Amino acid sequence: KVCDVLVQTIQPDVHLQPLVVAFVNGLKASPRIAANCCWGLQNLAEGMGAYSEFTMSSYYEGVIQALLGLTESANNEANYRTAAYECLATWVANSSAETRPQIESLLHIILQRMEHLISVHVSVSTGLSECVP
Repeated sequence: KVCDVLVQTIQPDVHLQPLVVAFVNGLKASPRIAANCCWGLQNLAEGMGAYSEFTMSSYYEGVIQALLGLTESANNEANYRTAAYECLATWVANSSAETRPQIESLLHIILQRMEHLISVHVSVSTGLSECVP
């Protein structure tokens, strides 16, 4: 809630690094905690740009890798995988020019995943149409 409602009270030089570390470590916890950590990271990315001159760029690579790891799960209990994708979208939307290499890499991974899903869908659709008389 602090990252949502009171983000202006976060002092980047004091609180930001331990806060990001705690959220990233929480992504490895139970699905409900992981989803809440995604929400916290999402609010942090949105709020820090609005209330601080401090850049989040030094955290992008680690946070993106941790969130991508969460999205690779086979289930979506407590919507944590969905929350991870939403968090990634927020970090992309709030990125700065200095995070461009990380964002380009992330977008490449997301496009590969989408292409795979489309090919699976086409394969399933083709297989179903061959089974139906």
